Amino acid sequence: MASALEELQNYLEEVKLLLEKATKIRVHDALTAEKFNIEREIKSKMQQKSQKKPELLDSVKPAAVVASFTTGYTVKISNYG
Repeated sequence: MASALEELQNYLEEVKLLLEKATKIRVHDALTAEKFNIEREIKSKMQQKSQKKPELLDSVKPAAVVASFTTGYTVKISNYG
């Protein structure tokens, strides 16, 4: 996850450098749009990363609680249609 985030940050730096060098309006607009998309993706990855940490703590349950859910039940099938 960290490598993907670092890669996006590298892309963002490169797009910023290209924006400084761009002279044509269409190229500048395209790079600006791409910069916005990369920044949005970085923000979403950072939010996902921050949300994963609390979920890991919540997913760990005591063994007694997990054992009570492992008991099975029987269902009679009456329609084979």
